This record gives sequence, structure tokens and C-alpha cells, in this order.
Amino acid sequence: MGHRFGFIRRIRTRINDKKREKVWRSKFVVKPIIYRAQNGNPRDVRTFLFDNSHILEAYVKHYSLKGFDDENTMLRILLWVIDHLEYVGDETTKGQVEFWQNPEDTIITLKGDCEDGAILIKSLALAAGVPDWKVKILAGEVVGGGHAYCTFIRYDETQVILDWCYWANRLPISRRKERKDEENYKQVWFSFDRRYGYAPKPTEYSSSGINSMDFKLRG
Repeated sequence: MGHRFGFIRRIRTRINDKKREKVWRSKFVVKPIIYRAQNGNPRDVRTFLFDNSHILEAYVKHYSLKGFDDENTMLRILLWVIDHLEYVGDETTKGQVEFWQNPEDTIITLKGDCEDGAILIKSLALAAGVPDWKVKILAGEVVGGGHAYCTFIRYDETQVILDWCYWANRLPISRRKERKDEENYKQVWFSFDRRYGYAPKPTEYSSSGINSMDFKLRG
């Protein structure tokens, strides 16, 4: 009987999550987000996120990053990144003001800056089976300048910050403040997950700042 009830709970959870996904995705405006930081070439920010990677899946398995539910999984992933990733600026590692690494490069070198760690957290979450809509990467203004970090949607329908480098903490997911109550985090420029980019209008991002998107097609 226990196996039967467990199966029923999993089915109900999946059905409920589909409803929650529809509600949460409707809260944000879907727009193209283009990033110009790897040698000035335009990239769709979603392509930095890996949802199929034998390397990331191996790390998830070896370090037991998949927990008993999504909240526990996200805490395990966050703490692993906090404990293992060394914060090193792009000018040191790449000789550029801004350079986003793919998550496989980050997990192999264990070096990167704020967005590299956020991309790794999000990609590890995908590898561990956390639904895409629950974890987003946000880029925006914080106390002291620009920053990129992850957020997670809890079971109580609130969005909390999972930041590995700025104001990092080891609090359980259930004890974290809502994102809107975190005083150090200010305006959001854009956000994205594996499926969509979100912003008030199409956005192009480069080391020189944020602009409405207007890159030229060639051919």
C-alpha cells in the first residue's frame, strides 16, 4: 500500500506543478535576451544553460546533489557550489571585462565569477531533475553594482534568492526571505531559464551596459 500511495502523491505533485508552472510563467514578460560578452559576439542567454550533460549528471550523482524534494536538491547544489567554486573575475581568467563560461568549463576549473556560478547552479538543477520554471537566473542591480544570481520558487509560492557569492548563506530554503524583502537586491534588468528570456522589452546586454535589442542580421 505504501508504494501505491507514494505513486499517487507523485502523480498529484506533477499535476499540481503543471498548474503552478502556468501561473508562474504568466507573471513575467517573455522577450529575447541577447548577450554580447564572449568576444563581442551575440548569444542567446538560454544557450549557456545545459539541460543535457553527462559531466554535470556525473557530478550530481557522485556528490549526491539530488535530494528528497526540489527544495532539498537546490540547497545541496547551492552549498556544493559555495564550498567548491572559487570566485575569480573574468579579467583574470579570460582577459576580458565580461565573459560567461558554459557550466561544464566552470565545474571542471572550479573558477568563475557571479554569473558563472549562477549558470552552474541552474544547470546542475536541470541535471538533477528540478523543473525549469522553478529556477531562474536574474541579472540586475544590487548594492555595489551589477550582479547575476539564481532564484527558486518554493512550495509556499514565494521566490527566494540562491546566491553563491554575494551575501551567500547556508539557510534552509524554507527559512529564506522572499526576494522582494532582500534589501541588497535592487532592480532586475532581465532574467531567464532554459525555455524563455524575461524582460520588459527585447534586451541586448554587453560589458558596456543594457540596451534595447538592435543587432543586425547578416546575409
